[in-house]
Amino acid sequence: MNTTVLEHPTFTPAPLTDPARRWLTSRYQTDEKTIAALEAERARHMAEAAALDVLIADMQAEQQVRAARLGGVVSLLPAVDLADDEGELPVEAEAHAAASQQHREHPYAQSEGAA
Repeated sequence: MNTTVLEHPTFTPAPLTDPARRWLTSRYQTDEKTIAALEAERARHMAEAAALDVLIADMQAEQQVRAARLGGVVSLLPAVDLADDEGELPVEAEAHAAASQQHREHPYAQSEGAA
């Protein structure tokens, strides 16, 4: 059977001197304050997390209502014309069309086409 000095029945700790008692009391009180502050911080974080859970649940409920009004789930991706062979986005398609028109209307483009 293994026992430590502290578990031995005849062990009696040495009496504390006044400076040692003051230091030990000071450390004990400091630790109590630190523990209380940490517990308060934990409680504050838990309350904040609970409030965030409520906020998230409310936003998800609103999102479901909006999705139902739109007729289903809505994608976050931009709309793409699936008939477009190049798969361009609408803004890119407009820019491409404008560039093509500018090229057709350019004075040198007509002479090149005639050549």
